[in-house]
Amino acid sequence: MRTRIWRPGLVSFLTAKGDERMKRGDLLQRISIDPNICFGKPCIRGHRIWVSFVLDLLANGWTCAEILENYPGIEEADILACIVYGAEMSPHVQ
Repeated sequence: MRTRIWRPGLVSFLTAKGDERMKRGDLLQRISIDPNICFGKPCIRGHRIWVSFVLDLLANGWTCAEILENYPGIEEADILACIVYGAEMSPHVQ
């Protein structure tokens, strides 16, 4: 099976450094779903770190800096990608 990449939207985000903007679609390219990796759960591309795990850390009060310190293989944009992915997957309530 092929790995899927999520690419909707064109909203841009500033990194914490404020020196670069990343488009929503660019961020979502950092998320992959492969049925042969992590049971097909959405992960940070190139890692076996689930999107839901990162969102759980944030929900439990972890800062981006704490996540980056404890998981040095990922980047701030990966954390933003997890947030964007979560937003894309949540139902839109009006």
